[in-house]
Amino acid sequence: MSLSVSPPSTSDAHNITRIFAKFSEFSTFNHYLTVTQLVPEINRRETITICTVDNVGMADLLSKHLTLGALKNVLSLHVLLDYFDAKKLRDITDGTALAATMFQVTGSAPGSSGFINITDLKIWKIWGRIERWKRKMLN
Repeated sequence: MSLSVSPPSTSDAHNITRIFAKFSEFSTFNHYLTVTQLVPEINRRETITICTVDNVGMADLLSKHLTLGALKNVLSLHVLLDYFDAKKLRDITDGTALAATMFQVTGSAPGSSGFINITDLKIWKIWGRIERWKRKMLN
């Protein structure tokens, strides 16, 4: 799942933990966003896309016994500092684009390790699933 949050109005800012609370399959991801103190940073951003990790994926990540700081860095790689919707993904030139993540702006990312490469592979299959999740989230 990917969650895109568009710019909020001043009276309707997003609360990422409240949004993810609607999805039990992402409860561990949601919990560790709070534990690692990423929530305030995410909530203050106007435009983001979050590539979520389900509970099974989080269990695998947690089995690696990372320090809290390392876990924060990993999770911050899942927070893209831009809004990606179907049009933006469709308009990716040459089938690939770099996107800055929250990890890049921490100052902890060596070089360009805080950027991710978005590649247009079967994007419409993925995007259809994202749109279904967004509809569920808004209801």
